[in-house]
Amino acid sequence: MQGSLLAVDPLTNKIYVANSGSNSLSMIDSDSGNVTNIPVEASPTHVAVSSLTSKIYVANSFSRTVSVINGYKEISRIPVGTFPSFIAISSRGLAEKEKIYVANSGSNTVSVINSSSDKVIVQYLLEKILVL
Repeated sequence: MQGSLLAVDPLTNKIYVANSGSNSLSMIDSDSGNVTNIPVEASPTHVAVSSLTSKIYVANSFSRTVSVINGYKEISRIPVGTFPSFIAISSRGLAEKEKIYVANSGSNTVSVINSSSDKVIVQYLLEKILVL
């Protein structure tokens, strides 16, 4: 699943919006219209939802972390590279094989998180690309 400033959980019909100005994640229940704000780290810019576990992953650009949300609260903060900007999730259909990919634009790296442990398992350093 591709992340963005807005993500939808197709299993729960909840909508998630990253609020960089208020350092929070808004969870909108599309059935009732209720909105819950969940505090996260500094400057959340990207959000993705696991379709297997319904955990929400939020890239916090200024704090170099990814917040993990389960239900109505943050359950973990995962240290990643500098200025995490984008998140994508690949599951291959099994929760134990699900990986979260975080593009860290400030450190020119990609962090790979195992969703079972919510820990970084590898970080790739990307070479700088010269555009002519």
